[in-house]
Amino acid sequence: MNTSLKKTKRIFISDLHMGDERSQGQEGVSPKYPHPYCWLRDDKKKKRLRLTMLADFLDYLMANTGEYNELIILGDLLDHWVCPMGLNPTTFEKVAVAPQNERVIANFKKMASRDVDIDLYYVPGNHDMLPPRTFIEDYFPGIQFIGKDNIGVFSQDHIAAEHGSQYTLFCAPDPGSAPGHRLPIGFYISRAAAEKNAAEGKPVDGFDVLMKFIFDVFKDLVKGSEAAMKELFEAIALDCGGKLDSPIYMNGLEGIKDSISVQEVAEKYAGLLKKWERIRPNGLSSLQAVFNEISELHGVAKRQYFEKDKAKIVIFGHTHKYTMEGYNKLGDHLYDAPFDKCCDYIYANSGTWINSHKYCTYVETELDPGESKHHVRICRYDSTDDPHHVMSEKYIKV
Repeated sequence: MNTSLKKTKRIFISDLHMGDERSQGQEGVSPKYPHPYCWLRDDKKKKRLRLTMLADFLDYLMANTGEYNELIILGDLLDHWVCPMGLNPTTFEKVAVAPQNERVIANFKKMASRDVDIDLYYVPGNHDMLPPRTFIEDYFPGIQFIGKDNIGVFSQDHIAAEHGSQYTLFCAPDPGSAPGHRLPIGFYISRAAAEKNAAEGKPVDGFDVLMKFIFDVFKDLVKGSEAAMKELFEAIALDCGGKLDSPIYMNGLEGIKDSISVQEVAEKYAGLLKKWERIRPNGLSSLQAVFNEISELHGVAKRQYFEKDKAKIVIFGHTHKYTMEGYNKLGDHLYDAPFDKCCDYIYANSGTWINSHKYCTYVETELDPGESKHHVRICRYDSTDDPHHVMSEKYIKV
């Protein structure tokens, strides 16, 4: 038994994607866009009351402060990526004061201020990579912000937890850009997807539109062709209702006072593959970064953490796909342990709460020195009657 550790239970949640009031699609607010384009909202017609469920879940945590010690938000809390190309992107101030988000924001504020005995941590993601640290800390007094240059890692008790987007080609901060110019091409892909969603009223995820076309140019991506990235974005934008000269309004982001055209964006990121190879963020090749974008991130957990023995438990968000993988070590090699409950290393993804996904999921970890175990659980919130439904569980020995 490790007597230096104390019993601790943590909740990891990510990819909430709260939008502003305009994104709800109220009549008369944005007549050009008749349908709501936000990813997290109360949809009474389809009985997906996701904002209400999130607020209820936070109520549940605060009502059980004797059981839970910490809540860690792994990015994509406030969203300014999901906005049609023809609208100015929102500000985080507007998201924070949007009426539909009131209960959720109030609960996070209450938790941050330590009105309840739960520590609240915030790790930035890609959809909220631009809010300055000062905004988060000023708006949620007492919150513990983890991050530098839009990237942060929560590290405690053999855990490494981060958003995960820094390992992907389309959503990592633009490599080699000048200070203040960090938005990746994924920002513009999300803008195009929101354009289609707002016009057609069908749930459209930026990842889905990316997958629709990426394999058409995959051979060129492997070769590092500049034409591949240009053709890819142009195809995505055209499919989502844009034209090459369509403006994407920026409202001052990245120093763009008014707008940038679809064609200008395509040309701007045409050299992304070569730029990535010059810098190789995290030692990843551009091809690895493409694969990380289109597959799960458990390979990243293995290479960046487990093989280097930098953490025993790794938790990511970003993919919107809840999952858990266990690994055991024999000599210098890691082996998949899909059926083992006790593992040497565990990777888990917290999933998402957005409307297009079936479950509202989160990761729970429980360090129990008395049992010499550190449990990792994938859980889902179904209702106030079933707030803690365990879907899978593994543990490491401590």
